[in-house]
Parts: sequence; structure tokens; C-alpha cells
Amino acid sequence: MSSNENRVDLSALLDTREAVLAELEEKRETLGRLEWQIERHLNVLEATFYENDNWSVELKSKIAWNEDVLQPLLEFYSPDEIEALMNKPRARTWNKIKLKKEARKGGEIGRIISSAQEDGAPELQIKSKKDK
Repeated sequence: MSSNENRVDLSALLDTREAVLAELEEKRETLGRLEWQIERHLNVLEATFYENDNWSVELKSKIAWNEDVLQPLLEFYSPDEIEALMNKPRARTWNKIKLKKEARKGGEIGRIISSAQEDGAPELQIKSKKDK
């Protein structure tokens, strides 16, 4: 294969890639609009859950964490205990699952952890029952 043929093949591949990316972006936008409409219908129905024979749709609130509010926890734990409550791969971020367990203990620690949790944007979860 000559150098000129390689350039033509590569150019065609790059053009095809660009076209596929454009299609993908268009489909993502369409999907986003559909999900927005589904969420809107749930809001009109004043529902957070919808189910029929084929589908299950739930609008779940996500919990957002305010890391700054968790700083006073450093006063209540030893360095080893703090390390145990941190995420291992991502240094210096709190492991939220472990914090929720700590919050159940109540007291000042529970109050600090609870105040760090804020309602985040709801997330739409759609499950098909057709495949089952």
C-alpha cells in the first residue's frame, strides 16, 4: 500500500469517525429531551414512581455532600480513625457509606454528618420489564 493510499484511508476513517460522533451527539440530545419529558410527566402526576406491565420509572433524589461541613469531624477522631473513614483510592475524601454508619451513632457526630447532607438534583431511573 502506498503512502498516498494510507492517507486516503486514514482521511476516510477520520471523516467516518466525525460523522458517527455527530450522530451520537444528536442521539444524546434526543435522549435528554425524552428523559426531560418523562420527568415533566411525573411532576404533572405529582409522582416519584410510575409502573406498568412494561416499565418502571422512579425519580430518586440524590444526596449531595458538603465536604466543608464535615471538617469538625477531625476533632472527634484519631488520625487512624480518620484514615479508616476516608476513601482509599481518592485521598482526603470521606467515604460516605462509612459516614452514614457513623451518623447512626447520634450525638454531635451524627448532627455534623446529617448537616453535611443536602438534597441534590433528582435522578431519573428507568427499567424495562420486557427483558425479564
